Amino acid sequence: MLMSIIRTIGYRAGKGTMEIKLPDMPRRVISTALRVIKTEHRAQEARRWAENRVHIEVLAAWAISCQDSTHIGDCGGRKVWAEVNRDAATTWSEANGNGRHFNADAMHAHLEYLWHQGRLPLVLATDNALAYNDFQTVHLLRSCQVIHLLSRPHTPQDNSRAEYGIGEGKALAELGKGVQLKNPAKGVRRLDEALQTLNQHWPRQTKDGLTAVQLTQKLPYWENFTRRSTFYTAAQAAISATCSKPGCTGSRQEVREAIFRTLEQFGMILRTRGERKGP
Repeated sequence: MLMSIIRTIGYRAGKGTMEIKLPDMPRRVISTALRVIKTEHRAQEARRWAENRVHIEVLAAWAISCQDSTHIGDCGGRKVWAEVNRDAATTWSEANGNGRHFNADAMHAHLEYLWHQGRLPLVLATDNALAYNDFQTVHLLRSCQVIHLLSRPHTPQDNSRAEYGIGEGKALAELGKGVQLKNPAKGVRRLDEALQTLNQHWPRQTKDGLTAVQLTQKLPYWENFTRRSTFYTAAQAAISATCSKPGCTGSRQEVREAIFRTLEQFGMILRTRGERKGP
């Protein structure tokens, strides 16, 4: 009976609801049965998710760079922010900024910095923050021939690589909510120093135990696969093909798939489905 009710109204139903639906059933029986049913359901959902998960292994350094802003503390009653870039292939990460939220001008200067450092990617993955969607930023990315891989709305896992890097760096640097900083820029440098330490010393289990620095020396750069203009033209054509009507663009998911498909065609990513096995 309890299982039948769960199937009807869903697994989010709690003990109080079941006591109303089943007034003659003892409370301890309801609690025990619910705990078992929900545990089994979570296990089934986890297996289903693992079996259908698509893994994307990036094979070329700086083919995809993931970028995100993060709150690292407070100074003088104002929040301090840092901008973090993480290479999807090597996990190499760095923090930039002066402690303020990135705007279009800061994004412009940042892209120029990446260009001079030789780390301007073919594809820049970001969330939907205003600085990344500003008209100036969009125009600059086009002029630099960088494909913009935007996350789907309310889907933070689409930019999870950046979030993982941020979490690792902030944990080591002991930064985040409640931390008081004397100087915003020094807070950003503190995060970057932590990220550089991780780049040097953290062996990545999913990367044959190599550190980010070792991977930057081992993995080929995207220039070994294609030219920027060639890739950009191909990716834009794939994106345009997501909608046949003039001036129309496909859904965010379709655009993301077009970009990944282009990366796959150029041999810079490998996509697999199912649960990943550890080394």
